[in-house]
Formats: sequence, C-alpha cells, structure tokens
Amino acid sequence: MGCSFFHRPPVFGFCIMLFVVFQTTVALYIAGILTTLEKQYRITTSVGGLVLSTSDFASLLSIIGLTYLGNKWHKPRMLGVLGIMTGLGGILSGIPHFMYPAYREDDAVPIGGNITSSNIFVCDAGREEEKCSAEDIGESGSRIHEMWALLLGQAIMGFAYGPIFPIALTYIDDQVKGTTTPYYLALLLTGGSTATLVGYGQAFLFLPLNVNWPAEPDYTKEWIGAWWMGFILDGIIIMLVSIPFFFFPKEMDVEIDEKDIPKEKLAVMRRKGQDEKLGVKDFLQVSKRVGTNFIFMIILVGNIFDLAVAASFGFFMAKFLEVQYNIPAANSSLFVGIIIMPGALLGNIGGGLIVKKLKLTSKGCGQFVVVFNIIVMACIPGVYFLSCPVPSYSGFADGKISTTNPCNEDCTCSDGRYEPVCGYDGLVYATPCFAGCTGQQENQTSDPNTNITVYTGCACSAANATDDFSRQAMEGKCLEPCNMIYFACIFLFCIVFFGTVNKNPLVIMTLRCVENDKTYALGVQSFFGRALGFLPAPLYFGAAIEGACILDRIECGVAGDCLIYDAALFRLTFLGIFFGLKVLTLACYATVTVKVITNGREEGEQDKYEEELKNGALQSGLEGAYNKGYDGEYKLGTKTDLTEL
Repeated sequence: MGCSFFHRPPVFGFCIMLFVVFQTTVALYIAGILTTLEKQYRITTSVGGLVLSTSDFASLLSIIGLTYLGNKWHKPRMLGVLGIMTGLGGILSGIPHFMYPAYREDDAVPIGGNITSSNIFVCDAGREEEKCSAEDIGESGSRIHEMWALLLGQAIMGFAYGPIFPIALTYIDDQVKGTTTPYYLALLLTGGSTATLVGYGQAFLFLPLNVNWPAEPDYTKEWIGAWWMGFILDGIIIMLVSIPFFFFPKEMDVEIDEKDIPKEKLAVMRRKGQDEKLGVKDFLQVSKRVGTNFIFMIILVGNIFDLAVAASFGFFMAKFLEVQYNIPAANSSLFVGIIIMPGALLGNIGGGLIVKKLKLTSKGCGQFVVVFNIIVMACIPGVYFLSCPVPSYSGFADGKISTTNPCNEDCTCSDGRYEPVCGYDGLVYATPCFAGCTGQQENQTSDPNTNITVYTGCACSAANATDDFSRQAMEGKCLEPCNMIYFACIFLFCIVFFGTVNKNPLVIMTLRCVENDKTYALGVQSFFGRALGFLPAPLYFGAAIEGACILDRIECGVAGDCLIYDAALFRLTFLGIFFGLKVLTLACYATVTVKVITNGREEGEQDKYEEELKNGALQSGLEGAYNKGYDGEYKLGTKTDLTEL
C-alpha cells in the first residue's frame, strides 16, 4: 500500500506543489522585508539588490551540473536532499537577529521627561552636538558585515533550489509521457504564485511586531519590524515537506494509452535511443545539441529578459508602491501579495488549461505568447500615469535636499532620522528640528482613540509669519488623500495575469524542441536565465532606484540608507526599464514563433513528399505534373533515376 501510494503522479504533484509554495515563499519573503533590512543594516538600495541576488549567484554553481546528473540519477531523492538544504538556508538567514543587536546606543538621543517617538528631534539649542569617536565612525554607515549569516543562508538556499524546477518537471513529464504535463506544470507554477501571498503576507504580519519581540518596543528608537521570524518559520516547514521525496521511486509504474500521448512527444519517444552513460564526451555532445538548437536558444534569450522583469517586479514592487502611493512598508507588501497572487494564480491555471484543452502545438503556443506579451506592454503606461501628487520638500534643489537653513543652525539637528512634518508653507521637512519647531502638542480628533501631533514654534516653516498658528507644523507629509493605488492595481493585476499565462506554453515549447535532453536543457535555460536575467536585474534596478534618492541618512559623516526618494524619477526609471525589457522579450518570442511556423511548413511539405513517394505518385509525376523540365536533364545524363533511390 505504501509503495503504490508513492507510485502515483498526483501524489508527487501535490508534494512538489507544497514544497514549491514554501520554497518560493522564503525566496520572496526577503523582498517584502527589504526596506526593513536597509533600515537596520544601513545599506543602500543597490547593496540591497546585491543581497537579493546572493541566492541567484549561488544557484549558478549547481544548475548545470545537477540538472545534467538529474537526467541519470534518482530525481526524487535529489529533490529531498536539495529541499533539506533549502530549509537549513532559510533558518540560517534569520540567525543574525540572535547574533547582533538591532539597535546601537547612538540610535536614540537620551533625554529626560516623557519620552515618545515624536519629541526626540525637535529644535533644542541646549542639546549636545553629536560627537563621534573612532569606534562610532567605524559603526556608522553600512553594517552589512553583520549580515554574513543571512548571506550564507541565501547562498545555501540558492545552491539548493536552483535545479529543483527542471528536475521536478522532467520527472513528472517522463512518468505521464506528456499526457497531462500542462496540468502538472500549471500546478508547479500555481504553487509559486500562491507563495507570493504567503511570503508578502508574512511580511505584513511580522513587520508590525517589534524586532526584539516579545520584548516591549523602545519608542525612542526608529521602528524596525521582526523581519527574522519568516525565515525561521519557513525554513522549518521546508525541511518537513522535503521528507516525502525520499519515498518516491526512480520510475513509476504508470500505464499510459499511446493514443493519449501528444504527437510531438510520441515521435521523439519512438526515435529515442540515447545512452544513459555519464562522461565528459556525453556532456559535450548534449551541450552541442542544445546549443545549436535555434528555437531553444531564442527562447532562452527571451527568458532572460522575462526573468529580469520578474525580478524587478517581485523584489522592488513593494518599494515602488510604498514610495509612489505613500503607504507603510507592511501595507505595500500586502498589496503586492494581493496583486500578484490572484493574477499569477489565475494566469498559471489558465495557461495550463488553454494548452491542454486547445491541444496547442509549438506553433499555437508561440502565437499565444506573442499576443499576451503585447497586452502586457500596453498595460505598463497605465501604471505610469496613475500616480499620486508628489510633495514639495524644503531645500530641494539640483536633485538633492539640503536640510541646513539659517533658522535651524542652533537646533543641533540630526541627519540620522526621518520624521517628516508638513509646515505652514506647504513644504515637507525631514524632521521637526529642521523645521525649527521647539515644542509639540497632541490634538484630539473626532476619533477619541486617535490624536494628531502638532509641532509648535516652527520658525523655518512659518513663511515669515509670526502668529502662533503659522508657526505650527503637522506630523507627516503635505499630501492630499490619493486612491490611485487601487486603479494602478488593476493594471498591475493585468500585467501579472497576462505575463504568467505565458509560462506554461513557453515551457511546453522548450520541452518539445529539446525532448531528448529536456532536463539538461531546462537547466541550461535556468542557468542563463538566472546568470543574465534574474541575478543582475536587482543590481541595475537597485542602482537606478538609488539614483532617485534625494536625501541620505547621515551618521557620523557616513552615508547610509536612503530616507527620501524623488517619486517622479523613481517611477520613470523603474517603469522605463520594465517596458524596455518587455520590448526585447516580445522581439525574441516573435522570432521564435516565425521560426516554428516556418519549420512547420517545411515539415508539412516533407510529410507530403514522403506520402506521395510511398503511394507511387512521384514516379507517375515524372511523366506529368512533377516533371518540370526533368526529362531534358535526364536525357543529358545530368540527373539520377529517382526510381533507383
């Protein structure tokens, strides 16, 4: 009973889907907490992009070799071992929290009285100026050295989960002989789509908790959420769901009716006779077959651009929403989960159903992909124009904010905090201190549970007025209510849906054009997709986003993470690169589709020729319609008698 249970493809499909859910969750979770990591470890967005790419760097070391071996070895057991490694990497990623304190002594200013998070940085001429020792300067700026365990954990995860998708997909394709592969592919992709809601949902749940939970938060210090919890939880779950893979056989006892096998798959099975031996010569032969396959190589290039788009969306969309629509980091993670999960879920399921129900060949899959890529490109401008008004910042000039002002010279303001206030002049000041505010008061609203903090005596934001009302500043930015995020989410949903619905037909096209070497081919595609697409995308997107920074955190004269971005420049660069990558993607897939159609016509003519030859039609054609000047050349002895072929 136990043996037969693990000989069922649906059981394997369920187990691998469950694994993919949590493996992708822990991979995406770091994107949801990126802003928090930047804040705690004082890293810039470009460095954050490097952190995000660590797992992809490591995956390059395993994809080619392990997928080649996966063609020969026991695939399920390989998946079990790689799953255990992924779980260990996830747990290790949360270890820095237990090794280093989240805050330093200089992260708060010691003052007497009733301490709250709002009265620390008002203007105070009696406050001692910041004095930095050599040790303070050494600890200022980036604290990336404290992230070594997280980076090591990400590297182990990347090494482990890099080859998992091609190994799992080709294993199930071999067992079901291609009959229900689109369904299982949709199941795998759906698992990854579901993980977006789980991963970003975890960020939404854990970031509102204090980083030192269950201890009480210290309100004199900048808020940092409990980012480490997701890594520990997901790592443990991944290790548990990896155990069943050790019980699946190398080959399942599955009976498949030959008439149900797709023609492309059946044709390859009939002529399949490759050796199952390992060696350098065999590896080079397989590499040559894959590398000289024109259709596969163009799909690979298109996949590179596609993965770059996926990386930018998955890793930086939460930050994009946070900056563009002025929402908290936890809420932006939830929005991304709500946008991606339903769109990707429906897209992956829809792609599998369409390929299976319409029985799409490679030609049909290619046409399908081109149409939906055009739709995705049409949605991107909609997101660009559905933006919220950008606030005006005091001291903004030449792409940077200068916080120094004659009216706050004696205030001993710190450049290490960002607590924006809206002045009477309609400008945003980085802290109440830079607005020259000397006091504060709590004004009750119509909601008895909600108070509004109002700062008083704000000399810099009073616009030369002297009355008390004009010298007040409100907590927060000078922003009118904006609900454009809900309309933008409609376009973002469409981008995700029509983008993910393409995945199933693209993988089917890849499997059918390199059938004999499909595990290795998918590994090569995954390798170059990560090396040239998914891996560098966070680096250049992070650098582009960093270029939109207009105010850095400064501690002891050392720059840290970005406090304020130019929202308009952020939007232009982010969506501009996004759109450019989709143009290149469309060009590749259109080329592939044309090539597949051309090959289909040539194969059709060849089939017709062989059929006519079999029926003797060609022989009779020598005397009639098929002659076309042949007789003259034959008499001259320039042609060979076709009947002798």
